[in-house]
Amino acid sequence: MITDLKERSERVIAVMRGISGLSHLQVDDLRNVPIGLLREGTYNLQGVCRYRKGVRQRIAKGTAKGPSEVRCIDIHPLLLTEEWSGYADHVLFHEYLHALLPGEGHGPEFRRRESLWPDSAAISMKDEFGHFIRERRSDILKWELSCSTCDYRFLSKKPLVGARCRKCKSTLQNIER
Repeated sequence: MITDLKERSERVIAVMRGISGLSHLQVDDLRNVPIGLLREGTYNLQGVCRYRKGVRQRIAKGTAKGPSEVRCIDIHPLLLTEEWSGYADHVLFHEYLHALLPGEGHGPEFRRRESLWPDSAAISMKDEFGHFIRERRSDILKWELSCSTCDYRFLSKKPLVGARCRKCKSTLQNIER
């Protein structure tokens, strides 16, 4: 698994080096960022960029330095299967963008850079993978939030009063499973 993560990391970094919109960033420094795995039972994260202690203060002062601020990046272990391999590269790319741009969050500039990933089929797998990992945890996700307008559904540990559909903004109905 560790060798697969290293190979994946090298492959994603190589693609990133070829993306002209990222040429001004410290892409080669990403090789120093440790890559690991989330717990198997994780159902609400696909990947995470974990920063070193004190990074928020350095961001506020304008002294955050990119990849050297990252403690590690973890991705979901189920992404390492053949079925999700292309999407795993995109998730790692997404987390690498967080490493390169500490404090930027998911704003419009971050999303613009994220859209530079060349595999659009992989990008479109996000909702499908999210649904896949939630379905595997049906033992604890006892509620289904359902949209009567567009048929969107989402699994949750508890009922969420007033939750809105992310697609059409209608109020979701809570249904106990």
